[in-house]
Amino acid sequence: MREKNRPLAEELQKSLEQYLSWLEQEEKSRLTVEKYGRDIRHFLAFAGKKEVTKELLLQYKDSLLRENYAVASINSMVVALNRYFEYLGRGAENQAAEIPEAGVLSGREGDQPGGIQPSGEGSQEEKG
Repeated sequence: MREKNRPLAEELQKSLEQYLSWLEQEEKSRLTVEKYGRDIRHFLAFAGKKEVTKELLLQYKDSLLRENYAVASINSMVVALNRYFEYLGRGAENQAAEIPEAGVLSGREGDQPGGIQPSGEGSQEEKG
């Protein structure tokens, strides 16, 4: 049984067109509306019929990293999703954090905390 208030991806698809129309009414540029729609549809295709949870969003980000999307591209996709969830009134429970730009995949010193590492790669602790 799914947890109450956890939307299924197919339920989110139904409200997507309303959201895109709302963005147009808010006078967002045509390119922004198209990009948000494309990014949200990409996530919904990934999600299939699963419950949309923060864990699923993290899995999605991990899959984008494995597919060699640029960090900046992933972050712009995350922004589109986060704004969509805010529109639906589900902001905090479903939002995924953006990925820090600097060294996120390298484990180098100077990586920002909270960066998402691809599966199987842990962060290195500072020795001191």
